[in-house]
Amino acid sequence: MTGVVVADARPLIGLARIDRLAVLKQTRCRFLLIDERRGREVARRRGVPVVGLAGALLAAKRSGLLESLEPVLSDLSQQGYRLADGLVAEVLRLAGEAAQQG
Repeated sequence: MTGVVVADARPLIGLARIDRLAVLKQTRCRFLLIDERRGREVARRRGVPVVGLAGALLAAKRSGLLESLEPVLSDLSQQGYRLADGLVAEVLRLAGEAAQQG
C-alpha cells in the first residue's frame, strides 16, 4: 500500500510501546502529513519523510486541485489554525500568489 498517512503527534510521541513510524515504513507511505513540531522531528529522525498542511496545499495547487491558496490559508487562520506568517508568505510566493498577500 502506498499513499498518505495523517497522524496526530500525541499518540505518535506518547505511546512508546507502539512504534507507529515503523508501521509507516512497512506500508511504504510516501510521507507523513503532520504539522506538530515534535512529531515531525521524531519522524525525520526515523527517516520518515514529512510534509505539513501548507506543503500539502501547495502540492494541491501545483496539481490543479486548488485554484488559489490565499483564500484557503485565510480561512484556516480565521478558524484558529496557526501558521507562521513567514511560512504563509513563502507558500504564497512558491504558489505564485505573493502579490495577493494582504
